[in-house]
Amino acid sequence: MKTIKLLSCVVACMLCEIAFAKMPFSNDMLGRVESTLDHCAQIDKSSAEKYAAKKKELAKDATAQEIEAARNSDAYKAAYKDMSDQLAQMPKDDVMQACTASLKSAN
Repeated sequence: MKTIKLLSCVVACMLCEIAFAKMPFSNDMLGRVESTLDHCAQIDKSSAEKYAAKKKELAKDATAQEIEAARNSDAYKAAYKDMSDQLAQMPKDDVMQACTASLKSAN
């Protein structure tokens, strides 16, 4: 249960934080958020479009070049992989609950 609350809180905070600027977070944070959203889309296929929409909203005001540069950075790649590895080790049911909770809290 702690895992669900923690992951839900992290996702909610990250989504709130990123809603206010072009690239209002580091490449590291972008990697972690996108990794989380991608993982949620993989395990919650019925809501995959919602996670994709959230991912698109992350830096809606940033240029395609800025987003590409961020995704090509070493910090982004390392953070994306680290978060993917962490999520893969967590119980799938806990992650699924956190993912669905993040969709509900953001509406």
